[in-house]
Amino acid sequence: MVSKITTYTGYALGVGTVGLAVAQMVSFEEFVEALRDYGLASYGWTVVLALVIIGIEICAVPFLLRVAFRKIVWAFSAACALLAPLAWTLLTVLAVRLDRTVENAGYFGSFIEMPVGGLVLILDLLWLAVAWLWFGKVGGRQAVKLR
Repeated sequence: MVSKITTYTGYALGVGTVGLAVAQMVSFEEFVEALRDYGLASYGWTVVLALVIIGIEICAVPFLLRVAFRKIVWAFSAACALLAPLAWTLLTVLAVRLDRTVENAGYFGSFIEMPVGGLVLILDLLWLAVAWLWFGKVGGRQAVKLR
């Protein structure tokens, strides 16, 4: 049995992830421009990166909200629940490491602009830590084994 706080943490992660994906989709052009500021790829590959990030966020939602699916879908969703915060953390670390000036991290498209730096890195690491701890409490490791 999963505790209420664990359940509510999953709901908060799920709703937050949906909020990110919706904001990024609604302001897709600005989201792509924000990702271009990271300086990792050409425009075409940045569009692909944006679509992959949004796809990972959307695919994470069923596991985060504990929606029952076939085992393979459940495993993929569980993996995406960790890939989403990991991808954002890696992007932030790369931007900081490469000394890029990124005025808008892009999390919420153009709705909430946050420059990449220490605060964004702390938020990334916090999101990743909460997702990892929650993942372990709800049996995420067993979900991705597919046995």
